Amino acid sequence: MAYFKICVRAKRRDNTYPIYIRVTHHGKVGYLKTDKLCKAKSIKKGEVIDNYIIKELSELIDSYIDRLNRENIKNWSVKKVIEFLNSNSSNPSFSSFCRLFIAKMNNENRETTSINYELALKRLEEFMGKNDILFSDITSSIIRGYIESMKDSLYKKHGYPNRIKTMFKAGCEKYNDYDTGDMIIRNNPFRGVKIPRPVSPRKRALDIEVIKKFFNVDLSNVPTIVNGLEEKSIRAKNVCLMVFCLAGMNTIDLYYLLPENFKDGKICYCRKKTSSRRDDKAYMEITVPDIIKPLMEKYKGKRKLFNFCETYCDSRCFNIAINDGIKEITNLIHSEHITVYSFRHSWATLAQNVFGASLDMVGFCLNHASSHRVTAGYVKTDFSPIDRMNEKILNYVFNKQ
Repeated sequence: MAYFKICVRAKRRDNTYPIYIRVTHHGKVGYLKTDKLCKAKSIKKGEVIDNYIIKELSELIDSYIDRLNRENIKNWSVKKVIEFLNSNSSNPSFSSFCRLFIAKMNNENRETTSINYELALKRLEEFMGKNDILFSDITSSIIRGYIESMKDSLYKKHGYPNRIKTMFKAGCEKYNDYDTGDMIIRNNPFRGVKIPRPVSPRKRALDIEVIKKFFNVDLSNVPTIVNGLEEKSIRAKNVCLMVFCLAGMNTIDLYYLLPENFKDGKICYCRKKTSSRRDDKAYMEITVPDIIKPLMEKYKGKRKLFNFCETYCDSRCFNIAINDGIKEITNLIHSEHITVYSFRHSWATLAQNVFGASLDMVGFCLNHASSHRVTAGYVKTDFSPIDRMNEKILNYVFNKQ
């Protein structure tokens, strides 16, 4: 029987620790390298204590155990066990591949995107009744049944199968050699399967009166500090103000900003969600308006521009905490459902409906990919139109009588 344990070994020059899975078999020890890293604060007495890393690698270990249980490993050496788990076997594990695919997203600070891929895999495993799906297990009839099982949500019926398809195609690219014709994954379960069209997203923009009501809410009766932390409704209000006043910046970008991203009164950054998929790295600049300068100082961080990373372990927890705080405010102002993303939608809606900005202009301000990609490659980007539009919107919301 092989035994597994999450561990770290030598520290790298950048003061991070690569994370390994230690394998013990017949009293001998070997190591499986993972693509995860952690800092010293995530290690206590030589043990990794980061719950998210533990959760993801525990699932990977479960898949290893399941694979080994299919084999007779009684006479295997620990080296052979490791080679087997590292090998592109003739029948590779789709579940294991997906977990590594998702872990890579998390390492690229794409937690918000990765959670939907994680949910898609979890739903497929639940539907198939197994926690280690092989590529060969997935058939067209399985995918059709998987889609049909999600009657409760058109969003899931569209989104989850597409994410499974994305990971399946990535697995084909990894395991198949199309030049030599050496095909490990021969099945194509998506052939002939019609994935439902995406549901039109619900418009989340808020009326200006709701925006003003939200930012004018009286929180003077709310205790400033609870259990050593700033009360969540106060922090939620301040973070939403920062999001709105920075042209709808995403919370994941606020979370990961570094001190060097703040230059000459501007925040200059690459949008995390799309930086790896765009030639321009989704770079943009926006001037910090006076209204949030006190918050820049209030939340000034030690290692990052803001101290959110000192309170929340990742951007996903940060986003969840802010949305929890928003719920408290919506109860106070008796408002409709609001999330932090509502303020990004609201900024965009005001830009077009009140100030007549074109959709191209709104997309530019929100740091969406240009619809004129070839032309954009010829032109040096001037970000000042974003500042001018932002100034108009903030004056309209906060100075309008």
